[in-house]
Amino acid sequence: MMECVLVTGVPSLIARQVVLEWLEKGAAVVCVVSASALEEASNWANRLQPKRRAKLTLLAGEVTHIDLGLSGAELAEWTPRITRIIHAAQVTF
Repeated sequence: MMECVLVTGVPSLIARQVVLEWLEKGAAVVCVVSASALEEASNWANRLQPKRRAKLTLLAGEVTHIDLGLSGAELAEWTPRITRIIHAAQVTF
C-alpha cells in the first residue's frame, strides 16, 4: 500500500517543506488548507514539478472544526487511504 500522508498547515514554510519531503519519498500527500489560504496553496502547488503535483491533493477545510471541516464524501474517500497525519498548522485565536 502506498504511503498517503495528510498534512495541515500549508502554505506555511514548514508545512510546505514537510509536503516536499514526503513527495520526494514517493508518498501521496493530502493537504487540508483553510479557505483563506487555498489560493496561495494552489499557486504554490501549481509550481511543483508535474510528477510531484500529480501526487498532491489540496482540500479546503479547517483544522479547528470537527472532521477537519471536510465533507462526508471527502472523509469517506480519504480516511481509508491516510497512513500518517502531520499536523503543522498554527492555530491562533
